[in-house]
Amino acid sequence: MNLTLDDERLRTSSRAFTLIELLAVIGIIAVLAALLLPSLARSKMRAQRTQCVSNLRQLGIGLQGFVAGHLVYPLARNPDLNTGAYAEHSRTWIEALRSTGVSPSGVWRCPSVQRQQFSYGYNVWGSHFFGNWSDLGLGGHTIPQKGTVGPVAPPISESEVSNPNDMMAIGDSFTGLDVLERHFADYLQGIGQAASRHQGEGNVLFCDGHVESVTLESLFRDTSDAALVRWNRDHQSHREQLEP
Repeated sequence: MNLTLDDERLRTSSRAFTLIELLAVIGIIAVLAALLLPSLARSKMRAQRTQCVSNLRQLGIGLQGFVAGHLVYPLARNPDLNTGAYAEHSRTWIEALRSTGVSPSGVWRCPSVQRQQFSYGYNVWGSHFFGNWSDLGLGGHTIPQKGTVGPVAPPISESEVSNPNDMMAIGDSFTGLDVLERHFADYLQGIGQAASRHQGEGNVLFCDGHVESVTLESLFRDTSDAALVRWNRDHQSHREQLEP
């Protein structure tokens, strides 16, 4: 049986999608993408938070190893290394922890951060505020002076931390520095990356080795005694540090 030209065109057109069918398929794909993408984004953020917590736990193992070996916490800076002083502390707290075996570069960077080489900070000064420097943290006993790189020796002894399970040691740093500082609080909430890094929370390693996810509000704005004592090795609020 021979097909006419019109019959052939009819068979060809019956095998093709119509414009309406194509638009319907595209619409369905768009709806599915809209439903799936937020879920995928949340899954990615959960994975990043989990990796960040794992990083801090590894840093905690290094910190506890250093303290167990030397009975003191690492100095934040050791400018006297060239003279042979406190050689076990190396030049910075980062190098001191690396000497314990914490060496993979990925451990030092939160996966939520793209540009910072080191995205974790050390609780160096405690709850200082507006330039009221103190030695309430873990970085060393000498209060920094203008033009110095302090704090410096002597280091903080293990016994000086009165409540290790409620004393913050290392945590997410949002300033691009390797120091965890409380007095950057007033503008942290306005930085998109800080607020969205872990859905408004920061991961923090405590001196006893456990890690908590703490809200940025609690970390940097809360001035209650319960929030302030976590910064200071004597477990006191030191409200005098809040005064400009």
